[in-house]
Amino acid sequence: MLTHLAYAQMGGVGGALASHADRVVSDLGAQRQPLVRAIMLRLVTPERTRAIVPLGELRELSRDAAEISGLLDQLVAARLLVVSSSGMAPGTSDRGSTAEIVHESLIQSWPTLRRWLEETQEDSVLMDQLRTAARQWQTKGKSPDLLWRGELAEEARRWRRRYRGILPDLERVYVDAVIAASTRAARRKRAAVVGGFVFMLAVVAATMVALVVIQRSRGEAKSQAAAAVAAMREAGRQAKEKEEASAARIKALEELNKTGLELQRKVEELKKKKEELELSGRDLALALDEAEVARRDAERSSDAAVKASQAAIAAREEALRAKTETEGLLKKEKERAKKLEVQLGSKVIEDLK
Repeated sequence: MLTHLAYAQMGGVGGALASHADRVVSDLGAQRQPLVRAIMLRLVTPERTRAIVPLGELRELSRDAAEISGLLDQLVAARLLVVSSSGMAPGTSDRGSTAEIVHESLIQSWPTLRRWLEETQEDSVLMDQLRTAARQWQTKGKSPDLLWRGELAEEARRWRRRYRGILPDLERVYVDAVIAASTRAARRKRAAVVGGFVFMLAVVAATMVALVVIQRSRGEAKSQAAAAVAAMREAGRQAKEKEEASAARIKALEELNKTGLELQRKVEELKKKKEELELSGRDLALALDEAEVARRDAERSSDAAVKASQAAIAAREEALRAKTETEGLLKKEKERAKKLEVQLGSKVIEDLK
């Protein structure tokens, strides 16, 4: 019977589990301890918590199915592991069954397990990534596109060299496929580099041959270039002379055209002046005709004026005579009016006025 003092000295539940686990592992024998170590490490996450793992994955840790099944049954019987079954009895078809460490405290209080975890601390994250990648690879029909490449592939290669633990078949096959693919890629890369180097050598050789040809033809090219430059200068000079001559002809044509326009304008002015002179001559002839008519009218008017003057004199004399006669008659009427006034009174006089 376990006393309270012994229980306290063992460290409580954790200490009791740790001591119990050490006895179980020791009883299993040294040859089976690597497999026990692989099982316990698989049941702990990188965060140092319990991992729930399908029994099928744990069985992949050994190629001997009977050995791994017996070991799992012993660990379950020793209360180090607990199995959640899908209704099947242990040892039969375990599809859907999972296993986990019996208590969280075993991870913290069992020194042997802590030592195993510390030994694999550097690789725990990579191993977790490896498990996930291997499952995806298997689910997708082992597609080459899901194999690690680049830095991850190199890290897996280095890890595989130093890792001495047990790997499940799926993860081992996945890592081998990653390393093989990386090796093939490296070979293709080296072949491409070698091909590129050979190509560069061919290019360099062709370049050197081309340089020799270029050196030989450079002198001819220079002389041809000098002759071409001279020909271009001569052609430019001739073109410039032709351009200047063309410009002079254009200027002369413009001056000639200008002179012709000026002559045409002067001819138009002379025609206009001629028309004006002709019109003035016709106006002068008409004026002379009118002056002759006026002279004749003036002569006739002069005769009429003489006659009119004589008539006026006669009329004046007649007017003076009529005035004298009128004044005499008026005088007589006044005298008669006075007489009538005396005779008839003022009313008659007023009427006469």
